[in-house]
Amino acid sequence: PAHTTTTLVNFQDELWPKESSFARAVSKRPPLIRRVTLPGSTPHEMLTSACDQFSRAMLHMPHYKRHRQYPGDRYTPSVDLEPPRTFSHPIYAPPTMPGLGIKSRTLVQTVRPRVLFTIASEVLSIADRMPAASERQDWAKWADDVFLQMDMEANMATGTPTTPSSMEDWRLPIATGRGRCWLIIGASKFETIEAELEEGGNDVLNSEKVEDVRAALLKAIDFLTKAQAPELTGPTSIQDPFGTDFAPLLGEAFVTLAALAPEGPIKDQFLARASALGIDVDDGNETMSDMKS
Repeated sequence: PAHTTTTLVNFQDELWPKESSFARAVSKRPPLIRRVTLPGSTPHEMLTSACDQFSRAMLHMPHYKRHRQYPGDRYTPSVDLEPPRTFSHPIYAPPTMPGLGIKSRTLVQTVRPRVLFTIASEVLSIADRMPAASERQDWAKWADDVFLQMDMEANMATGTPTTPSSMEDWRLPIATGRGRCWLIIGASKFETIEAELEEGGNDVLNSEKVEDVRAALLKAIDFLTKAQAPELTGPTSIQDPFGTDFAPLLGEAFVTLAALAPEGPIKDQFLARASALGIDVDDGNETMSDMKS
């Protein structure tokens, strides 16, 4: 029988249900009738402050927890995957990005991943626009850590006696998000060594810095390829709310890997894989930054 994927509610208007205490609090705020002036901080500084609050919120949200037991005098680590009591109680869902919102009371087990995914995706979107390569790299890594947290929590919850058979499968959007993170990290690392590559020739291609770039790009390719696996679609699968086109992302990674390879079969292989994805590789020296400009 044909499978249908889980549909995410898309909403733009009332972020909180009217009966929620949060909706009543928001309704008492005066409307914004004039332009808001932000403090004289850099985007990096404002994001640092925001992510500090995000981290605290994620820490205090209900979630599956690991517990250690110390019976007697012997240290015996164990994992208690029983969800906390509040995990099975309905709550009011907080506002999340369009495509992930929930307007009715729902379970924490469906709220928490939506909140984490929203935070990671929004931070990643800002990271990709940061002016400095070091800032793009740092914030893309921060977003990847949140996606990784989602992945670990999903692995802890799957297969436990209390896990419902209808539990949502977030593997596809997580893999897509992590692939985008590592693509930004790889591009940022490449930008910092691009001048050295132009001056140093093949000697630089064997440096540790270049190996770091290669590792990041190969990791991006691994996640983006995993996100296209047929087994990630099913009756409980959450689909990518962005509708990501994987071909340009993979093509950029392959072209830049080709720029990091000496002349020979490996370079030709990377260019061939990029060409198969519809990327114009007539100019063998084209890099990721060139393709975006």
